[in-house]
Amino acid sequence: SNSSSQQTITNMLRSVVPYKGTKKLSICRTIAEWLIIDNQPFEVISGERFRRFMLQIDPAFRCPSYKALKKEISLANINAKKQINDLLEKTYTLQLSVNCVFRKKHEQISCIQSLVKFFDSPKQSQRLDTAQIEVSKKKTKEIFDNSSDKSKDHSNSEDEHNETTNNNKANINKLLELCSAIRWLLATLTLQ
Repeated sequence: SNSSSQQTITNMLRSVVPYKGTKKLSICRTIAEWLIIDNQPFEVISGERFRRFMLQIDPAFRCPSYKALKKEISLANINAKKQINDLLEKTYTLQLSVNCVFRKKHEQISCIQSLVKFFDSPKQSQRLDTAQIEVSKKKTKEIFDNSSDKSKDHSNSEDEHNETTNNNKANINKLLELCSAIRWLLATLTLQ
């Protein structure tokens, strides 16, 4: 009985055909990857325990030769260098693109920051108000001068003065809206 079971196991092992072609190459690559990633010495795969373990998992497994493993490790090294060079090249190209765009955007951001500082400064706001009042006075004076020359429609001059004042107020409100929009844009650009 013991000899018949021995013959059966021997026949089973003989009937298992070792892998060839792509499957064998795949196993060799996987083992080479394992050796590299886990920093294992070559002697690990020649050990009896490793071979027994692999045969229990897959009876068709045959341990690849050192020559095949060294070839796969060399190919992996060449491929890794090529991938690193490609990545560095893409990174450099991206950096050049970003720097070019950033320079242009930086100039725009600087202009926007100057404009925001101008609007935020109380002194500048006061100057702006003063300028608006002066412009309004000049227009009012021109209107009165024109109305006294023509002396026809005094009520029309008052309407024009009111319209000018309303336009000035509307312009100030638009400037304030623009200021808040610029602040929002500045905050958005700095977040990006």
